[in-house]
Amino acid sequence: MAERALEQHRQQAEDHEPRQASPEQEDEQRKQALRHHVGGNDALGRKENLLEPFFADMQAVASDLVPQFSELGLHFRPEVLLATALQEADARDPLNARSFDNGLGIMQITPYQGKLDANVARAIGWDNTKSVEYNIAHSRWRDARSNITAGALTMLNKARAIRRQVPSIWEQMDEPHRWRATLFAYNAGEGAAARALRNGGPNAPMISTYTGPDGQRHSHDYTQEIQSKFDYVESHDPFRGGGGGGGQTQNQTPNQNQPEPQVTAGVPSADLQQGDRGSEVQKLQEALVQLGYLTQADINTGPGIFGPKTEAAVKRFQAEHHVPTTGYFGPQTRRALAQALRGH
Repeated sequence: MAERALEQHRQQAEDHEPRQASPEQEDEQRKQALRHHVGGNDALGRKENLLEPFFADMQAVASDLVPQFSELGLHFRPEVLLATALQEADARDPLNARSFDNGLGIMQITPYQGKLDANVARAIGWDNTKSVEYNIAHSRWRDARSNITAGALTMLNKARAIRRQVPSIWEQMDEPHRWRATLFAYNAGEGAAARALRNGGPNAPMISTYTGPDGQRHSHDYTQEIQSKFDYVESHDPFRGGGGGGGQTQNQTPNQNQPEPQVTAGVPSADLQQGDRGSEVQKLQEALVQLGYLTQADINTGPGIFGPKTEAAVKRFQAEHHVPTTGYFGPQTRRALAQALRGH
C-alpha cells in the first residue's frame, strides 16, 4: 500500500466546547464538528455521505484500541475504519445491509462457518452456539458502534495472526506494508495473507479470489481497491479539524486528539492501562468498587496500582457496557463509567 496513504495523521480538531457539557452533548458536538466535510456527488462521495453519521463512532473506537495496535507497530486511526467501510459497506443502506455471504452492516462482519472470533462476537452480542439466522435476528450487528468495534477487532485479530504465522516477514515490513497485509486478511483471511507473504515476501501481490452470487470464481486486487479508498479519504480527511482537509498540522499523539467526555467526580481523567500507578488509578479502583466490579479487599492489596485484578474488573465493566473488552481505560470506557456512576 502506498506509503502516503498510510502515513500517520495524528492531528485532529481540538475540542473548544465548554467543559461543563454532558457526555451526551459532547457526543453530539463531535458529530457536528465532523459535518464540515461530507462527500461529493460521485459514487464514493455518496457513500461517504451515508457513513458520515458514524464518524464519531469511528473516532471513539479507534481511540480506545490504539494501545493494542501499537503493540503490533500499527498506528490505528479512524481513517482506516472509514476507508475500509468505503470499500466494504453497502452503497444504499450501510447500517442494515446483509450481503450474499452474510457480511453484516457497516464493516461487513462475516462469520466463518457461523462463528466469529470471541472478542468480535462479544462486540456485537453474537452467540457462537446459535445458528447464523438466530444471530442475525438477535445480535447487535445493526448497532453502529458495536459493528465498527467488531470490524476494528477483526483487523486486530488479523494483524496478530499474520505476525504469529510469519514473524520474520512481519518484522521486515514497514507500517504501510503491515496495513496492506492486514487489510487484505480482513477481506481474504489471515491464511491467504500469510501464504502470499511466504511466497512473495513483504511486497507480495495479494489477489483476493471468491465465489460470487453467480456461482463463478472472481479475482480482484483488494489492496489496490482499498488503496483508492485511502487516497480518497486522505484527499480531504474528514477527521482533521478546522476548515480544510489536506493542510499541514502539528504532530500529536492519538489520545491527545480525541475530544474528552466531561469528567465526573470519581472518574479518572487520564487514560490508564496495566502497569500504571498513582491517584488516577486509585480513583478508577474506587469507582469500580462503588459499581461492584472490585471489592475493597481487592484494592487493599495494591491501592493505586493497575494490576491484573483491576484490568479484569475493567474488562468485566466493558463487557457489560458494550465497550471493547480491552482492559484499557480510554475515552469510550471513561464515558461509560461516568454514565454508570450517575445512574448508580
